[in-house]
Amino acid sequence: MAQNADAWELYNVAATQWRFGPNGITGLDFPAVFELAEIMEIEKSADLLRKLKALETSALDAAEAARQKRQKDTHDQNHPRHPRRRPIGKKPPR
Repeated sequence: MAQNADAWELYNVAATQWRFGPNGITGLDFPAVFELAEIMEIEKSADLLRKLKALETSALDAAEAARQKRQKDTHDQNHPRHPRRRPIGKKPPR
């Protein structure tokens, strides 16, 4: 949609302007994003901010879903559903 073109273009140019914390991605670095908007001559407005926040939220949701999947996959690898462990005190058959 034409009315979203500026927000989409700015979002793509700002793809390297994410902030990270100990648990991963935390959100866009908006001062840097708006500096890019000035360079690109995109008018800053509340509407632009709302659109960028919607894109940011979608990306954060996707990142969180991927993090949870990785965590589950790692857990499943380390804790198989049917472990083949011998009971405590029993020696393996010869």
